[in-house]
Amino acid sequence: MHLRALSQAKGIALSLRLYAGDHDGRYPVSSVVASDGSYAGLLDGEATDANASLRPLVPDYVPGEKLFWVAGSPWTPRLPDELVGPGRTLADGENHWAYVPGLTLEDPDDYPLLADGFAVGRPGVYDKQSLRRKGWKGGRAERAIVVRNNQSAALVRMVQTGEFWIVLRAPAPAPPENLFSVSANGGQWIPRDPVNPLPPPTSR
Repeated sequence: MHLRALSQAKGIALSLRLYAGDHDGRYPVSSVVASDGSYAGLLDGEATDANASLRPLVPDYVPGEKLFWVAGSPWTPRLPDELVGPGRTLADGENHWAYVPGLTLEDPDDYPLLADGFAVGRPGVYDKQSLRRKGWKGGRAERAIVVRNNQSAALVRMVQTGEFWIVLRAPAPAPPENLFSVSANGGQWIPRDPVNPLPPPTSR
């Protein structure tokens, strides 16, 4: 199942790249409902969740919602309804992927762009003990899918730090640094904290 999830993540990343190509090299940060009822991307402002950030991709860059659904993921327990419009596009429980907002095509290739949804309420880290954090069906808590700004995608191993697990920057510095931390590399790393997908209503 992880190969299919990897392929889906690459598809979303390619769609983001196409979007950025049409918007001065910038990926969407969030979205608002436009006058025609579609979701328009915002290139500035605050990102609240990955669903809001990724909605502008549908349907112009991604034909439907199924690309964001991952079988067996607690973030997406049911198939998406494929209803597009205000309050419907990528609704709660219809997106598996966490997202790093504020990136551009000009940012370093190794910046992370997408990843398996993180621990609920703790974007940037994973919780090994909970089945909710496993991600794709058959996944192991010690690994996570990560897509970089250069469109490369991989299933990467994590390391434990206290009660949580993190993905290390590579090559790993000393001491170990979280790939998804804005403070990594002396603060010269990703510009914003990642945002989680919206969980299904019943899991809140």
